[in-house]
This record gives sequence, structure tokens and C-alpha cells, in this order.
Amino acid sequence: MTTPTQQTSKRLVFANCRLGRSELDRIFAVASEGIAATQVGVATQRHDTRYEAGSLADLIDSLAAANAPGDLNSLTNVTLHAEDDSSGRKAVITIDTERTVAVVEGADATWVLGQAARLEMLIRQSGGVLVTDDASARRPVTMTAYLLSLSWVLTVAGGLWFLDAVDPEMGQRFGLTFIPLLFGPVLLFVLVASRYRRRANRPVLQVSGEVPRGSWWYRLSSGDRIVFVSVVVAGVGVLVTVIMGVAQIQFGK
Repeated sequence: MTTPTQQTSKRLVFANCRLGRSELDRIFAVASEGIAATQVGVATQRHDTRYEAGSLADLIDSLAAANAPGDLNSLTNVTLHAEDDSSGRKAVITIDTERTVAVVEGADATWVLGQAARLEMLIRQSGGVLVTDDASARRPVTMTAYLLSLSWVLTVAGGLWFLDAVDPEMGQRFGLTFIPLLFGPVLLFVLVASRYRRRANRPVLQVSGEVPRGSWWYRLSSGDRIVFVSVVVAGVGVLVTVIMGVAQIQFGK
């Protein structure tokens, strides 16, 4: 009669991770916690060559000394493999520029679930989103669009209501003219802001440096900020010009 065994495995897949050296060090430290350094390996695949070392620092040093073309500090993937043969504990972190996969296995379910929860917390702090949470990841942009649209419509509608109360004929003229323009500036701003927000939140893997933190506006480069403001100002300028032209035509009647 064989002795029954059990094995617990937890696999988490994240998108939109922005990982710099500090984040990688913390994630790898948690994943390999309690496992001897001799049983931990960090590797990267570059073209047809695989580089492997005992730690991320050693891997970066070996890349810097490697006789290979290109910038070896700019990696598109990195993998941590930590396994304790005596206890059966195992953790594998696979990272590329599109997603991060964390796999924790072991006979001790408490340890597996606990390690998985700690890794999830760290990866989420780096902007990572579980693939099953894609809808919730898009919700902030959608909610922003709704709020901006609603505030703009209420502001203009309130102004038209006041104008209609003062002068019904003028209110009707302006209402018929400006209602089609209500969503113009909102749509412009939301489209431009969404594009640059996605740009600021794009996945990043930077093994030899840090990634910017803070709001999406703070993470944009100076050039992106200038272009964003220029587009918004130009759009508002066109809208104001159209409104002034329409108003002049209305008053001239």
C-alpha cells in the first residue's frame, strides 16, 4: 500500500506590470524565501542564447561581461526558478514585456496559498492586473469618460436653461445650435487622455533601473506632455472658434 501524497499548486497571470529593479528584487526575494541560494536560478533568453546565474545581480553582471551584440541590459524576459528538494516547495516567476506568471507549488497548502497571496500583493503594487480582472482594469477609463461627459452636459444644459429663462427665443436658438456640440470637447479629451494614459501605463520591464511611479500624467515624458496639452488646446480653440462663428450668425439674424 502506497502512502497518499498531496500537492497544492497556485498559478497567477498578470498583465500591465511595470517592473523595475526594486520591484524585481522584492518579488524574487519573496518567491525564493526559505529556499537555499544554491537551489535558486535567474535566467533570461536572448535570441538563441540563454543566460543563467544564481541571482538577478549576478545575471546582470554576466550580461554586461558577455561577448554578444546589442544592449544586454535591456531584457525582454527574465525567469526565477526556486525549488527546495527536501520540502518539495517550488516557485517559478516568468516575466516578459506582456505578462507576468507566478507559479507556487508544494505539499503544504498553507505555505503555497500564503506565498501566492504575498506575490499577488507585490505584483499588483507594480500595476499588475490579474487577467481575469481585465474588465475592472478598463473601468477607470470608462468611469472617467462618463463623469466628464456628464459634467460637461450638465454645465452646458444648466447654462442653456438659465438663458432660456431669461430670453426664451435666444435660449431656443442657442439650444438647437449648441446641443450637437456638447460631446465634441468631451470626446476629444477622452480619446486623447485615454491614448496617453494607456501609453503611460504600458507594461515595462527594466532590470537595470527603476520605472517612474505616480499618476499617469507624472509617468509621461516631457515630450508626451507637450503634445497632449497642444492637442487639447488646439481642439478647444477650434470649438471656441466654431461657437463664436455660430453665435455671430445667430445674432445676425
